[in-house]
Amino acid sequence: MGYFTTSQLFLVPSFDLDQNEQDKLDVLLAVLEESGIGKIIERCTKHDDFAGGRNGYDPYRLFATIVYSFSRHYSSLRDIQDYCRYDLRYIYLAHQQTPSYVTISNFINEVIVPNRDLIFGLFVKAMVRHFDIDVSDVFIDGTKLEANANKYKFVFKSDKKRVKVSERARRLLSRLKLPEGIPPDRILTSSFLARQVSAFSSKMMENGVSLNPIISGRGHSLTQEQKDYRELCDLLEKTLNYEEIEEICGTGRNSFYKTDHDATAMCLKEDYYSGVGSNMHSAYNVQICVSKGLIMNYLVTQDRNDLYTFVPLLKKYKQLYGEYPKRVCADAGYGSKRNYSFLKEAGIMNYVKYTEWEGNATGRRPSRYTISANGDLICLNGKKGNCLGEEYKNRHKVQAYEVKGCRKCQYRNYCKSRMKRKCDNRMMFYVDVENEFFKQEAKHNLLSPKGIEMRVNRSSQVEGAFGVIKQDMGYDQFRRRGLEKVETEFMLVSLGYDVAKLLRLADGKGKLDYWIAPENLVAEEFVEPRPKILGRKHKSKRSLNKEAQRLSKRKS
Repeated sequence: MGYFTTSQLFLVPSFDLDQNEQDKLDVLLAVLEESGIGKIIERCTKHDDFAGGRNGYDPYRLFATIVYSFSRHYSSLRDIQDYCRYDLRYIYLAHQQTPSYVTISNFINEVIVPNRDLIFGLFVKAMVRHFDIDVSDVFIDGTKLEANANKYKFVFKSDKKRVKVSERARRLLSRLKLPEGIPPDRILTSSFLARQVSAFSSKMMENGVSLNPIISGRGHSLTQEQKDYRELCDLLEKTLNYEEIEEICGTGRNSFYKTDHDATAMCLKEDYYSGVGSNMHSAYNVQICVSKGLIMNYLVTQDRNDLYTFVPLLKKYKQLYGEYPKRVCADAGYGSKRNYSFLKEAGIMNYVKYTEWEGNATGRRPSRYTISANGDLICLNGKKGNCLGEEYKNRHKVQAYEVKGCRKCQYRNYCKSRMKRKCDNRMMFYVDVENEFFKQEAKHNLLSPKGIEMRVNRSSQVEGAFGVIKQDMGYDQFRRRGLEKVETEFMLVSLGYDVAKLLRLADGKGKLDYWIAPENLVAEEFVEPRPKILGRKHKSKRSLNKEAQRLSKRKS
């Protein structure tokens, strides 16, 4: 008698899907029906009725299955294929159809990739209407995700090397004295060098000098003209290589990877080489807008800094929903005059921190001056500055102010820490007055009770969304290559995050009641600066422990 091989004959096995799970999936299908995404799928998958061939899969249920799969942290196409056969939830969504991973891949490339923004916006709007979600407050943050590229196959754009090649070519052409003159441009183009090579080869053929093949090495000596011709061809080849690199990089970046031309060299926060984020990796910059724990918008760029992604992200938000949010909160990485000006023009309330926020809040690095409503400068010691007029500093128009009587000031060492002549009895300030007014507006809003509420919710909502994506969903690297497909992939990840939120709300476990400031909450104030601690860096517990260990070793 066998133990594992004994079997019993049975007819049709019956496995019922749990009613609670079925109800949640029905809510997902209802929201997809309300969104209008079905019209987009119909337009993309509509074929001739007389084309022949076997019947395809239901594209609407296939889309619902893909979206649900990303909410369940399964982004592999082969995993989706397997779960459509063995998982009851996938079987229910797919109507017992078993599409292959090739079918799923073709559907994503033909339907979702060209309509990714429209599909995402329609679904989020339908979800907001279905659950009546207030999305007036929006929180912005970004991170860098590693690309699917060979980390050692990177290329950097080098302008200095191309300038040196052009200088070598200029010296060679001035010695050859060819008919076409040398242009005054600093960098010579490949088309110009190609014309010079053609003209020089014609000149050599007229003089009876052999060109093909030019053999060098032991037993073969080259004439000076042959050496010049070979050098000119080498310079042309290098120029073509540099121009190809510049064309791939474009104007906004200085590097790319050979296995993914759209990936850019960036420093990640978590570095599996050294752990300090000092090594270059192929990566993309990802930005999201979150409101009530729901990802409202996304943006995938090649920028190494978050500063220039703020305006495109909000413009895309208006493109998706037809209007800007009422209030926007972001960290100090987005604080700039350009972003503040855009918020004012768009009519958005400014809750974006500026660069010096942390130092001003703790009192360790306070602002050296403030600007009053009538444009007067008041220094840290309370003295009024004398306006000397407009000047240009770093190609920007600023106001020059002079404050006298600094020798007996208690903040003298802090204010003059960046000056070479610290013994002067005066202090010069060069101020962008408009930017200072923007910063004061942001400070007033952030210290108000509503600003405290926005700051608390920013850290829990938008940073929490990235925490769920990276830690819970285990998504810290892109699987696809190319900016267009990478953006589609992150759209599906964001859509899966929102679908997971939808399923929790349908189950009664999700929440939309984030922290609200109580009515009796008063506005916050910065810590008063103390002259003895100005400019000191805050030491972490780890550095304090190391310092204590060094002191104990010295004593022993």
